[in-house]
Amino acid sequence: MKHLKYFSVSALIFILAACTNTRITSSWKAPGVSYSNLPMKKIMVAALLPEKDRRLEKSMEEKVVNELKSKQIDAVSAYDMYGPKYLPKNEEKAVDKLKASGIDGFLTIVLLDKDKVKNYNPGYSQFGPVGYYRNWFGYYTTIFGQVYTPGYYSTQNKYCWESNLYKLPSEKLVYSAQSESFDPASVNKLAINYSDKLINNMIKENLIAKK
Repeated sequence: MKHLKYFSVSALIFILAACTNTRITSSWKAPGVSYSNLPMKKIMVAALLPEKDRRLEKSMEEKVVNELKSKQIDAVSAYDMYGPKYLPKNEEKAVDKLKASGIDGFLTIVLLDKDKVKNYNPGYSQFGPVGYYRNWFGYYTTIFGQVYTPGYYSTQNKYCWESNLYKLPSEKLVYSAQSESFDPASVNKLAINYSDKLINNMIKENLIAKK
């Protein structure tokens, strides 16, 4: 029964870890900035990903926009407004285009790195109770009656993200967050999990009011 209890706790930890496969590793906010002194009427969300990840780009923008709207913040997807190639390569022209769109906040989502991580999962040993044994055979059968599971290696897909929030028209960086995602079940699940963690961190940093 005790071993079953240990197994249940381990299984629960594994399930919880699988459900929360995105975590914020660090965040920064400009000194003195809060939602009360940084009113943003409209935020544009832009996921800057490689062309091969177009589906993930659209899903990321959509989920973050939905999360912002659920907090009564007007938000729009850059992809929905302008299509996949919405910003000119010229920085000045790009900023002018953003300012002309009527937004006063620009939230970027950048995939910094995507890699495979190899992890070692240690084995598990379970021995019978150690006590007084009347003879060698009793000791021998107890020790060799152990349950042993060898360790093994597993590989995970790791995504490294960075999100920056800029205030327009000053172009001032007011918030930045770095995060990691591991082995998402799907593009949709990854986007949902990431948007939830990002917006909750912005609430924690007092950039978004709790609703």
